[in-house]
Amino acid sequence: TNDPNLCDENQLTLEEWPWIAKWNQERAPCKLSGGFSFRTIRRLTNEDYCEEEWRRSTLEIECMKSDGVEFRTPVNGKCNPFSKHSHLKRLTCWAGWHSDNFTFIIASDAYSEEPKYCLRFPKEQRGEFSVLVYFSIVCPTKVDGKPIAGIEYYELRMRRKDPHTCEDDDRENCKEMFKTPIDCAKNKAYAPHCPLACDKCPLKVRTDLVSRMCEFHEIHIGNWRYFTKRHYDTEKVTVQITDKMAVFSHLGHFQCLK
Repeated sequence: TNDPNLCDENQLTLEEWPWIAKWNQERAPCKLSGGFSFRTIRRLTNEDYCEEEWRRSTLEIECMKSDGVEFRTPVNGKCNPFSKHSHLKRLTCWAGWHSDNFTFIIASDAYSEEPKYCLRFPKEQRGEFSVLVYFSIVCPTKVDGKPIAGIEYYELRMRRKDPHTCEDDDRENCKEMFKTPIDCAKNKAYAPHCPLACDKCPLKVRTDLVSRMCEFHEIHIGNWRYFTKRHYDTEKVTVQITDKMAVFSHLGHFQCLK
């Protein structure tokens, strides 16, 4: 080359914008998984979307393998950053990666072929932490998370849900609102946010499930290949069935219930 500096490693700099992989028709597993609760802050105006709402919103990622992302906000509330007229939003993951102290996810509306969101999670997820949702596939890598001008983005002040802990979203409100099982049965918009007051804690649920557990017939036990009309790449899709469990390589674990 006429300019030796062009090939000098000291002249190389890290491009600020991420590399985007080529289009892939198959949905991709999300880069992380778990259950979370959150409140929504609109970063451009610092507006607390949930200021008058004591019920917490929830986020589920990869409830089953390749299941995607599900945001669920209080019914009739205003905490949904994607829509003020719906309490449910599902996204499909397209790509993800780890960089420095963050995990990034590129996502689209469920089953859409056009990625349009970037989610940025901190790798350290103790106590309350902030997740940034950008209405763009451009993912800022700087610590402050501020995008280029014109991009809408929200902060979700989030906590990981502990599967071994059962608690109401707000103890005092739940105690006042639900005094009998009939109250819980009538008020379906608020009851899910008061599992302790409504005697719906996971331990109780698991006890009920144990009483319904069954076993697969012996002719079904073994290793299988999974076929559908749309899935012809069966080399990677398998099913392993034991006496009480069916494990789908592309979906996850399923328990036999009556």
